[in-house]
Amino acid sequence: MIIQTPQYSLISTVSNVITAFCLTVLTIALLVGGTWTVHTVTELRHTYHPDQISGMINDLSETVGMIHTMLQNNTQRSGLKSSRGGTSPGQTGLLGDLHVLANSMETMTNNLDMIPTFINEAHEWRYMTTDAYAKFKSVMTSL
Repeated sequence: MIIQTPQYSLISTVSNVITAFCLTVLTIALLVGGTWTVHTVTELRHTYHPDQISGMINDLSETVGMIHTMLQNNTQRSGLKSSRGGTSPGQTGLLGDLHVLANSMETMTNNLDMIPTFINEAHEWRYMTTDAYAKFKSVMTSL
């Protein structure tokens, strides 16, 4: 008696092996990523005080908001319009909008070196009142 194998059994076997390999790689990657994340968070907790971490997050969110506002102001000033609606004079439709967007992004990338200055200024302004209050409190207690 001759045993016949299904027509695509080799392809099915190969695809199952590839799937098992990919799932193994994904599982290992998730375990390594989770371990790294736990280690990093633990290290941050030991290095920084929770108030410092929240301050950094707040400063970062303010900076991202400032960049978003600058980008919106820059694109509005440049005359970026929706390609469904009106068009810019001299350029038509989507290509004109993409050109204006590319110019706006170029302006933004030229100003990327100013971001650390913005972050430092935001941090100084944010904690200026706290420092002033602490110094005022120390002066009052010394009297």
